[in-house]
Amino acid sequence: MRSRVLVAGAVLLLGAACSSTTQDGVEAGAEAPTEQTSAASGSESPSEAPTSSVEPATGPELVASDFDVAVLRFRLPRGKWEITGEGRSATRFTAEGPTDIGASATTGGFVDGLGFYAKGELEIRAGDERDPKRVDDRVVQGEEGFVLEGSNEAGLLYVFGTIYDESFVVVSFEFPEDTPEARDDIESVLASAEWL
Repeated sequence: MRSRVLVAGAVLLLGAACSSTTQDGVEAGAEAPTEQTSAASGSESPSEAPTSSVEPATGPELVASDFDVAVLRFRLPRGKWEITGEGRSATRFTAEGPTDIGASATTGGFVDGLGFYAKGELEIRAGDERDPKRVDDRVVQGEEGFVLEGSNEAGLLYVFGTIYDESFVVVSFEFPEDTPEARDDIESVLASAEWL
C-alpha cells in the first residue's frame, strides 16, 4: 500500500514538473481528473488533521478489528458512553439526542483506489437524511483516507475510510447537531488513533 502511494506521488510530482501553465492557470495538456486522483469533490492533496488546540481524546478505548485481527484503536471523548459491538462502537445520550461513534475493519485483498471504496460507502448510505457527500481526503496518523460528510437539521454524519495493511477501515461519527463541539470531538478522536 505504502509503495503504491509513493509511486503515485512521484508520478504526480513528475507530471507537475513537466507541464506548462496557460494564462488561465490551467495546465496545458492536462486531462480530466480520474477516480484514482480526485473524487468529484475530493482532494488530490489530502490534508493532515487541522491544526487546533484540540487534544487527543482520553475516554474509553474502541478497537476496529476483523475477527481477532485488531487494525486500529482510538479513544472516545470524555463523557458517559455505552460501549457496544464488542468494543467497536459507543453511544452517548444527551438532551439533544444520541451521539454514535464506531469503527469497522474488513481484512483481505483490498487493492482498488480510495475512490472505489468511498463510492461504496456512499451507496451504503443512500437515503440517509443527512445527504452525505465525499469531501476533501485527509490523513489520519500518517494514513491517507477519504471523508464523507453530511450535515443539516437531521444532524452531522462524518465518515473516515482508508486501506491499511490490506484492511478496509471505516470510522464513523453521528451527532444530533453540527456544532463546534462535535467537530472538536471528531478531531480529538482521530488525534488519539493508533494503527496496529
